Amino acid sequence: MRVLDTHPRDPEAVREILQQLTADGRRASEVVQRVRAFAKKGDVDRGPIDVNALLRETVQLVRHDTIRRHAEIRFALTHDSLIVVGDRVQLQQVILNLVLNALEALTDLPTGAERLVLIESTRVATHTAIITVRDTGPGIVRERQAAIFEPFITSKPNGLGVGLSIGRTIVEAHGGIIWCESDPAVGGAAFMVAIPLGSTRRS
Repeated sequence: MRVLDTHPRDPEAVREILQQLTADGRRASEVVQRVRAFAKKGDVDRGPIDVNALLRETVQLVRHDTIRRHAEIRFALTHDSLIVVGDRVQLQQVILNLVLNALEALTDLPTGAERLVLIESTRVATHTAIITVRDTGPGIVRERQAAIFEPFITSKPNGLGVGLSIGRTIVEAHGGIIWCESDPAVGGAAFMVAIPLGSTRRS
């Protein structure tokens, strides 16, 4: 719209901008397709992964971000042994993205507000591990909770909007599911990842 306002009688300028936008969209789409194809082909290095150890290792990667944002990360991890079979790097990328998103959600909180990210793990029945990343941010409106896992949906000014989409693909390639729960009236958002224990099953 700004282009049209600036160059109302310059069709060449408008055409050039639209072509650039189309090219950028095509490149972003190719990135998503390549990552999804990579995950679905099973081109991964699968092995046993201790879920609780993976969570602690991942948090170490964001300790500087945590300090910079004056935030705190706490754990509420089960004492049960949670071993999944999968690609450590890919699963760590999923958790890292969720934690970074949670920290980002705390950015605009007012002075004195609690800036907390809570990471939980639990076992459901005998066959599923659930990882939860909660934050004390403003939450996500109900209408957006399903859409945020689609490509190019983002609330970040400079975000491409593919992090959660890629994360969902990775989780599903490990036979799991990912979803979001949030009540904006209360505040905060929770992202849950459920993965089969000790299984090589893929979707």
